[in-house]
Amino acid sequence: MKVHAFVRTKTSEGPFGLSFSKYLYFLFAPTLIYRDAYPRTNTINWKFVIQCLLECIASFFALTFCVVNCFPSPERWAQKYTVSEILYEIAVDPIYAAMGVMAMFLLVLHSVQNLFAEILQFGDRLFYLDWWNEYSLHGWLVKWNKIVQDWLYYYVYRDFKEHICDDGFLAKLTVFLVSFAVHEWIIYCCVESYAENDKINNVLYKVRNTGQEKSSLVTLLQTNLIFQFVAKMYNKTHEKKFVLRNSLLTDIVENPQTRYVYNVYVIVFTLLCVQNAAIQYVKKGSVKLGLDTITIGFAKFDKAVLVWLCCLGSTCGTFFCFQIWAKFRIFTSRVRKMWDWFWTTCLLSYYFYVLKLTSTATEYFGFNPPCAALVTLESVRLLMKVHSFVRNKAPAVLQPLETSPIVKFSDFFYFVFAPTLIYRDNYPRTNKINWKFVCRCFLECTSVLFTYSFVLEAAYPSPERLVQKYTLSELVMTIAEVVPYGVLVILGNFVLILHSVQNLFAEITRFGDRLFYSDWWNAHSFVTWLAKWNLLVRDWFYYYVYRDFKQHIYDSTSVAMFGVLLVSSVAHDYAMFCCFHRSSPLLVLITLFGFFLSFWCNFGKNMFSNVFVMCCVFIWGSLVLTLYGLEYYALTKYPLTNPTFFEILVPRIVTCDCLLKFN
Repeated sequence: MKVHAFVRTKTSEGPFGLSFSKYLYFLFAPTLIYRDAYPRTNTINWKFVIQCLLECIASFFALTFCVVNCFPSPERWAQKYTVSEILYEIAVDPIYAAMGVMAMFLLVLHSVQNLFAEILQFGDRLFYLDWWNEYSLHGWLVKWNKIVQDWLYYYVYRDFKEHICDDGFLAKLTVFLVSFAVHEWIIYCCVESYAENDKINNVLYKVRNTGQEKSSLVTLLQTNLIFQFVAKMYNKTHEKKFVLRNSLLTDIVENPQTRYVYNVYVIVFTLLCVQNAAIQYVKKGSVKLGLDTITIGFAKFDKAVLVWLCCLGSTCGTFFCFQIWAKFRIFTSRVRKMWDWFWTTCLLSYYFYVLKLTSTATEYFGFNPPCAALVTLESVRLLMKVHSFVRNKAPAVLQPLETSPIVKFSDFFYFVFAPTLIYRDNYPRTNKINWKFVCRCFLECTSVLFTYSFVLEAAYPSPERLVQKYTLSELVMTIAEVVPYGVLVILGNFVLILHSVQNLFAEITRFGDRLFYSDWWNAHSFVTWLAKWNLLVRDWFYYYVYRDFKQHIYDSTSVAMFGVLLVSSVAHDYAMFCCFHRSSPLLVLITLFGFFLSFWCNFGKNMFSNVFVMCCVFIWGSLVLTLYGLEYYALTKYPLTNPTFFEILVPRIVTCDCLLKFN
């Protein structure tokens, strides 16, 4: 193509200014259009060259991984395929096919081209356009590969119209045939070479079926994230200010240049639906798209709603109790102090009994993890709102010679459903409700639930496997196999809990400040990741744990930090206990380990630290997904009767003899 471009250009222009150095530069330049001179950069950025080289290596391995997982085993090639088996092979691994396309794009059109462009100081680096925002196949083809697109236009389409036939349709057809023939020739050469090399087939088969060679990076840095986050964010005293602003993902979706972030999620969800439908149709003869898992998970949803209504009623009751305390606080100093202590004891007892009754209700009704998680998270959220309300309005009551604050029940009730944990009498509000945006948020919530269903059906081993004992290598292999699903769970939690649900209630209540998270995916350290992941809970911890601890208990930053991470870890373990009806102090242990590790763990601001932090987060998600899933299956298979305190703390996968004991 370069030879043709050179000959075609110089034939028209003549041999003026021709030199071998220019021709040699053109051979290595990332362009297929010959010119005697190109725009050049001033210097070579060797840091960018190394980055492109590493991207090439990573993309190559990712592409190899996708090809290995998409191809069937060599033994199956000699068998005859039925139509259903062919459809199954096509649809069973759409995720790997999509990943392969993305890896090929990054390798061929981005990393390699930018690598040569930087080394050669080639200035024009528009090798592709925003093909991810296209709505038609023609537009996608035009924007996918601008290098080849320009060559086909100048040396096929335009030459055909000028010298053969001035017909636009025939010229386009010729372009299509030339492009199709070249692609078919490349695929033929690749497949022919691949089919004749038996050694490659054997290697691929071994890689596909040898699980013992896989390794899993098990990191225990969750607490370190919490500690460093508190150390960074809580050293400055600031007041929460509510302003009108959108969520970051909402702005990204509305921007055509960055909409591909949202489109990627839609593509992954669509491919998961295709994969699940193909597997169910071939194996079971019916397509349910994960509805069975969702139905089982929310089997007792009506009872869960009843428990939630009780929590909501008790939350509203605290408002009237607060009014009674504030209005009848007219006694003498001594009696007033007893009055305050009485209601403080009532408030703390209310906290305890709500948590106790929530865990008892989830166990009594036998809620499955989805329903149990819904009830538990809602009870904790309502408790945090009650504490925020009381803590915000109590100082005005306690100040002498002050009238009791006027609090409207409508303001409190609005706060209960508003997507914030910091109480204010007034919040910035939008003018009207965008019902189209409400429907989109609701569909996003539904899609995440189906994604969870697909992940659970694909990631977890069958309960019958727990009859067998796990070796250490089998357990590590299980965790490693769940890593891709751990990524989907982490992203699903973010989209569902921090974006879709919060924006849904924000739009319905016309709540203006929708900054529920920041760009945590660009974090270069665990500090930044935790600081940006959940701004709602971060603000609550700052005002009502860290700052109150320092002002009223002990003025020590390190002790206040430890209090924050301890409350956070206990709250997460409490939620896990209610969901799986089992206490496994995994998160507390991670917290304590990370607290001491955080004193010396530090990362710089570069691309590698961002990749490392994100990998650790996703591997941590797969670790929790695997261990708690196995624990739930173990409790289902081997339930405990009258367990002791030690049996409650020790994981059931160890005590039920499902896992081999290692020295």
